[in-house]
Amino acid sequence: MKLIAKFVALLFSALVLISAGALLSLESWLPSAVTKFSPDYLSGSQIQIREVKLAWRRADIELIGVELLKGGKTQASISKLSLDLESEDLVANIMDQQLWINSIKVGGADFVLEEKPGSWGLKGLDLGPAATQESSQNTENVSKPWRVVLNNIEFARINAKVRGESLSSNVALHEFKLDHFDTLSKTVSSQLALSLALDSTNLTINQQSLSLAGQVSFEINLMADGLLLQPNLSGSFKANDINLITGQYDDQLALLAIKEIDAPQFHSAFLNKANSQLKSLAINGISLLSNTPQEQQIDSIKLANLEHHMNGIALEAGSGLIAQGIYITGLNSQLTFSQDYQLAVLTEIEKTLAPFIDAKEQEQSKSNKEAEKNLEATNKLRVTLEDVQLNDSHFKIDDTNYSPTVSLPLEIKKLAIDQFDSENKEGLSRWVLDATLDKQGQIKSEGMLKPLASDLAMQAKLTLEHVNLVSLSPYFEKQTGYFIHTGQLSLDSQSQLDGKQLKSKNQINLRSIELERVAANKADQVDQNISMPLDSALGLLRDDNGDIKLDLPVDGDISSPAFGSGDILKQVSSRALKEASVAYLKYAFQPYGTLITVGSWLNEQAQKIRLDSLAFDHGQSELSQEQKDYLRKLGQLLQKKDKLRVRACPVISAQEETWIAQQNVQSQESQAFKQAEQSSTAKIKPDLEIKNAQQLANVRLEALKSYMTQQFAIGPDRLISCKVQNDNKNSQSYIHLEI
Repeated sequence: MKLIAKFVALLFSALVLISAGALLSLESWLPSAVTKFSPDYLSGSQIQIREVKLAWRRADIELIGVELLKGGKTQASISKLSLDLESEDLVANIMDQQLWINSIKVGGADFVLEEKPGSWGLKGLDLGPAATQESSQNTENVSKPWRVVLNNIEFARINAKVRGESLSSNVALHEFKLDHFDTLSKTVSSQLALSLALDSTNLTINQQSLSLAGQVSFEINLMADGLLLQPNLSGSFKANDINLITGQYDDQLALLAIKEIDAPQFHSAFLNKANSQLKSLAINGISLLSNTPQEQQIDSIKLANLEHHMNGIALEAGSGLIAQGIYITGLNSQLTFSQDYQLAVLTEIEKTLAPFIDAKEQEQSKSNKEAEKNLEATNKLRVTLEDVQLNDSHFKIDDTNYSPTVSLPLEIKKLAIDQFDSENKEGLSRWVLDATLDKQGQIKSEGMLKPLASDLAMQAKLTLEHVNLVSLSPYFEKQTGYFIHTGQLSLDSQSQLDGKQLKSKNQINLRSIELERVAANKADQVDQNISMPLDSALGLLRDDNGDIKLDLPVDGDISSPAFGSGDILKQVSSRALKEASVAYLKYAFQPYGTLITVGSWLNEQAQKIRLDSLAFDHGQSELSQEQKDYLRKLGQLLQKKDKLRVRACPVISAQEETWIAQQNVQSQESQAFKQAEQSSTAKIKPDLEIKNAQQLANVRLEALKSYMTQQFAIGPDRLISCKVQNDNKNSQSYIHLEI
């Protein structure tokens, strides 16, 4: 009976250790000191068993109401323990340090695991330090290792409290089943089913708290076969209600929450450096930084046929990761861009995780950065993706670099990318995009790209419809000095990138665009680039529906600083507006528009759109019929384009100025001769006395303004006059017209 009592005590101790190992995988984080019990492990403790049932011939043992006490307090308890031992030669096997157990059933247990300096153990009981290798070598009588064969192990309703310096948790084991295990076998063929829950789990790292809020449940079904130390593993895994919290009490932050993780079928032989495969994986109900301004939510992430190859069997050489499909659905993201366009959610995550990283580790990481790069180059993981999709997702984009903040909602109905191989530098990846910007703007794009090629190559199509330009006005105002009051944009673009050379054709349609000049310096620069005020150019190009259509080619070297700064786009758009304006004016003034040009005039440096000038013979003060025909074209244009303004500048040539002086001298000599001269020319009003060139120029200007007012109701706000100029190069005087 003493032998049996010792055996029962030993068996109970082994059971406690097996339970703890199965529930918590203690071997992965317990110090080596707990791998052996000291001889006085149970010293000072008591085991009480309310009822014992023993059938010796069948070697059945049933213990009811087992309690482990120390100091009069219950440290652990098992409500019911049933054992079915191998009956044949049982005593001989025990004496030979072999134990065959056909079944173990535990129907309820409670115990506490507590960490003490250098050891772990049941509360109130210490596990002695393991014998060192040196001491074992000096031992003359080395004990033979125990062989324990377990069959049909079942644990149920087992509760464990783990209390350590850096880890505390309440573990509820709902069910544990193990069909077979042999501690000394070189091979393994076992099936394991595990259902447990973790409650009030807290991990302390660098004096910072990381907790699993609430109760997290796990279900694992596992089959192991092959070599004991290099098994093949297959089975299924499910976890529910994972809520990762940082901080304590009022300063808590919900870092990550996952409603469900479900891997119904996986296979792994990673210990044997073979292949691992996950047939499918679903992660549902994901939330990052909950209840914060930077909250991110995902309805589901699904992976189809994820494979990890460690020895290059399927990938020619090196380790690799293959995903047949990655499907993200229902991503709801807040993207806030702070100064210098830093993404606020990344800044918040870095800030949250920084206290968990030891400062020494950070410094060591920096010093070993170069070595890590070399190691990555040597052991580079090859990634192959066949199909990646983002569906039914919403983004709220806030740009705080502007005041007020620019807010743009973006809905991605579908974004699909296929055929990516990190080792294929010339591989083509294709994409398809269907999205909505600011609730009404339709975005569609498709194309092909060589993302890893040394010389980039891309073909792309982009279509925009009904994009609200008012939402984008702050960006337009920053570049041009003009604020957009109303307007929509449609775009049809085709682009090709070969190396660094970009060729792009863009057809732009601006609908009902209305601008306001708000920043004079920038607006003046834009006006100068297109040789007329921007709103005038847009007004000139509007069709009967108020739309503006432009062809905007963009060609050039993408490595040029102008591309990065956006200057190239401003230059190209300015040139397109200028050319389109001139082309329209030449068409509108047919057959008189052949002399319409863009350039400076007299001593002015600014480039303007110059219309045909009104040339006058010496002394002519009234408009000729040909000039009236030309002005009729101008009047009709101004009536049609009510935003358009024309500047009229009278110019006196040096020859006419000399002629007027001569006329005045002759007038003084003979009034009769002067009247005869006027009658012969018939170009100066008989009752008009010309005293100087300035007076004649103003008379011509008043004739122009009077005609435009009477015939077309064009007032001085749209026909703007300027002071009289002198031109020493032309023989004729004229009125200069420009937009």
